[in-house]
This record gives sequence, structure tokens and C-alpha cells, in this order.
Amino acid sequence: MTLREALVVFSQGWKDDLSASWQAALADVDPDANAVEPSLQFSPEKPIFPGRKGRILVGAPSHSHVFRALDGIGPSDVRAVVIGQDPYPNIEWATGRSFEQGNLVTWPTAPKLLSDSLERIIPSAMEARTGNNAYTQATSEGSVWPKIVTDLSAGTLDLQPPMTLFDDWQSQGVMFLNAGLTLTHFKRGGSPEQLQGHIPFWRSVVREILRTVVTRPTGQVVFLLWGKVARDMVNAAGIEQAAKDAGTWQTRVRFVTHDHPAAALAGLPLFFKPPNPFSTANQALEQMGAEPIHW
Repeated sequence: MTLREALVVFSQGWKDDLSASWQAALADVDPDANAVEPSLQFSPEKPIFPGRKGRILVGAPSHSHVFRALDGIGPSDVRAVVIGQDPYPNIEWATGRSFEQGNLVTWPTAPKLLSDSLERIIPSAMEARTGNNAYTQATSEGSVWPKIVTDLSAGTLDLQPPMTLFDDWQSQGVMFLNAGLTLTHFKRGGSPEQLQGHIPFWRSVVREILRTVVTRPTGQVVFLLWGKVARDMVNAAGIEQAAKDAGTWQTRVRFVTHDHPAAALAGLPLFFKPPNPFSTANQALEQMGAEPIHW
């Protein structure tokens, strides 16, 4: 079976996994099977993940599914969009929300148990939450995780468990959305299945999700664009132009760009370079007349 055929079968009835508000918003769009490179092959031994809602794959997080980023958050609720590229490249970690690591029940003491991205996202968010810039003062090894562990143990940092934290962010209107909603096997540096298969297949759906948010009649939203992939994806989707055409650009829609959490120079994380992206996102929301997010 080709990957194109497998994705078509996998996505049948995909709108049934959405709330009524997203079904209405995405009524006229479908994944683009013709955009998938026809020579790409699919093997059942390497399943498509995250799975469909209510069809949890073996080893997958119990709450994972393709449209997890849209659960409990309608088009009118979105106040921030955090763009990722793909699900994490293993079934145990991928949840359907960008950057969320689904195998974590509690925060580990060893940073090697975290993705590079999440190891940096959490300290940066805690800096924004507490105003304490010690959370982003990296050691010579480039890690600030020991500070998080120490303060959690001492009870001086109020940080929710991993899934609870992402649920809380989502309840405040933060949408963690990947450019490619699914994945099969993955090779470092990108694979044809990823770049010529999954991402093109879902591109039309992801574009319509974003266009819906920036053209809605009310509400403010800030896009957190971390790294070149996120910026290129949003630019290619014409999101800024859609906001300009709708009269929402800068008044109700803004972009906040920053280095990718996984990026480093000479071993030091670029994500910790000022300004803090979470604080900047809140400043953008407040400038547009919206309440800040409790990161």
C-alpha cells in the first residue's frame, strides 16, 4: 500500500473527531491526498500516529489523537497559537499537541528524559510566570533543568504535572498545533514520508484552521512562531495576508517570532535569549486589549 492510500483510509470520517464548531469551520476543506508523493510506501508495522480519537494505538498516551490540539477549544476561544512541525517521532511521546511529551506523568529529575524543546520551553514559561530570570540562566552544559527540579522539590515553584499544564494552557485558549498532524517513521533531518507525505496531506486543513482564527469577527490572537519552519509554514499559508484582508492584522492578530526551542549555538540554547517569548506574547495580547495568559 502507498502512504497516500494509507492516509486516505486513516482519515476517513476525520471530521467526526471534531467539535461542532470546528466541523462548521472546516466544512469545506479536506486533506489533500493528491499532494502526497505517490511513490511513498506504507508498512502496517510502522503505523500512522497519533491515532484517531477513541482508537488509541498500543503504547500511545491515553489522551492522544490527531486533533488533540482542538479539544475543548473552539475557533472563538483561541488566544495563542504555538506552531510545531510534526508530532514527536515515536508513538509513546506524540499526543497531537505540539511540543507536549505524552510519556511524562511527572517532571523528571534528569533532563535527558525530556525532549530538547520541552527542556527549554518549561523554564522559559516559568520565567514568564514568576518573573525570576534564574530559570533561564543556562549552565555551561546548556541546561537549566536542575533549577526547576530544585524548586519543585522545595515547593517554591508552582508547576503543574506535564499533562495538567498543557490542559491548563489549552483551557486558556492556547492551541498547540503541528504543521503535519501525523507521522510514521522518521529520520533525523527529515524524511520523504514526513516532508512529501504527512505535511502536504494535512496542509489544507491546517491552513484553514489558522485562517479561521485570524478572520473570525471577534477576539485577539498571538502566534508564537519558533524557528524558520514555523515562520515559513505560516507565510506559505498566507495567514498574515488573510488577517490583513479581514482587517484584523495588528489590531487583533499579531506574530511573535523567536528561535526554536531545540536550537543551540556553541551548546547554549538560543531560546533563552531575551526577550522571553511568553512574556512578549502576553505583551502583544495586552496591547490588543486582551487578557494575558498565565503561562
